[in-house]
Amino acid sequence: CQPLAGDIGVTVLRSGGNAADAVVGTTLAEFVTAQGYTSLSGPLNLLYYEAKSHSSIYLNAGLNKVRDPNAQFDPQKPVAGRSFVIGGAGRGLESLFRRYGSARFAFKELVKPAADLAMRGFKLDSLYAWAIKTRAPLFKNSAAWNALYTKDGKLLSTGDTLVQPDFAKTLQHFGGEGADYLFKGQFAKDLVSVIHSTGGNLTLQDLNDYQVYWANPLQAKYRGYVVQSGSYRSEGGLLLLLALKAIENFSDLGKQKHFSQDEAVFEKVLRTFLFSLKVA
Repeated sequence: CQPLAGDIGVTVLRSGGNAADAVVGTTLAEFVTAQGYTSLSGPLNLLYYEAKSHSSIYLNAGLNKVRDPNAQFDPQKPVAGRSFVIGGAGRGLESLFRRYGSARFAFKELVKPAADLAMRGFKLDSLYAWAIKTRAPLFKNSAAWNALYTKDGKLLSTGDTLVQPDFAKTLQHFGGEGADYLFKGQFAKDLVSVIHSTGGNLTLQDLNDYQVYWANPLQAKYRGYVVQSGSYRSEGGLLLLLALKAIENFSDLGKQKHFSQDEAVFEKVLRTFLFSLKVA
């Protein structure tokens, strides 16, 4: 299903858009075609390089907690429908567009291909069908989920067409009203209402207060190159750079056995990584 999203990004580029435009169009289409691992209400983190200024910047539109400590998500004690984290993907894409968009397109024009895709639907591949089957026990009592992922009482399977009219309408509003629709508008009000109906304490103020952050990326030298990665709250960006600094100490890296097969190599990797961590 993901090539459908990629095709939308390619079309944006061929129509005169830049990388920021293409990211907006492709990411929104991924929200339509992804198997639940990403969404318009999820997090968004992005390292962006601007060729004109020869500079990089990192966008963090990650997850925020709600104000009420009793409503915050606890992975050790998950309570369905009550705990909530606020994802900033919608706000992040809008911020990216405003800051780096080419001005070749209006925002709603970049959103439209994803909305159209959600409305007309697409054929499920085996991976998506597997995801539906796997998650069915979790959502068996959800009328909305069953209306979307079942037909005539049976789960959608490989080759069936998935149509998402409600999401298409959400995207249309998002394109026309911007991220305020998600964080201040009717979508936000409906979301708070649903969370309250299940005993949660998400508030409109929680959503209104959400902000994205632009920050300088982390960077490190590796074998003569400058490697940049995510910063701010991005733990993965830091670990990536530390891992590179660790393996930089191996002059004959290509000739080494995998660390799982050689205790000496494992010890060297571990010691150099811990040293890099200490230095950082």
